[in-house]
Amino acid sequence: MENILYAVLLKGNDDENLLKAEEELKKELDYKSIALEDESILQKEEWTALTEENCCNAAVTVIQKEGEIIVAGFSQAVAKAFEELFNFVDENTQVQKVIGGKPTVVLMYINEEKTSVLDDLKNKGVKIDFNKVISLRGPRREVLKGTTLIEQMLSGLHYKHVVIN
Repeated sequence: MENILYAVLLKGNDDENLLKAEEELKKELDYKSIALEDESILQKEEWTALTEENCCNAAVTVIQKEGEIIVAGFSQAVAKAFEELFNFVDENTQVQKVIGGKPTVVLMYINEEKTSVLDDLKNKGVKIDFNKVISLRGPRREVLKGTTLIEQMLSGLHYKHVVIN
């Protein structure tokens, strides 16, 4: 993709007025970017409807560029559109996290004794596999929450490896 530089050229009679005009533009115009890990979400009908809804009054424009989404326009409209688009991306981006480095018996304990926590994650669309590691796959927001929860549970468990001859 080519890099396109967008700029506003201000012309005026003196520096003071130009500085005031620049400050006003900076107050009124804004842009925000959203990291895009999964470009397939842009193919969803909900995404198209959401971008059309947010861009319908020309106060905001949404551009997808090199692994990110850029929301630009009038400050208040950008803030609103950014929140809605960020939430959509966050809820629809599928990720996988792996938690490892624990003995099998510890993973078995989590799997068998913490079913309410695991069931809650599963109800939120997270697929959890226990096979030498704990693998969480699903919506980014829920996977990150689940990873934190499981890591907290693991940090609270104490175990000792004992060799019996």
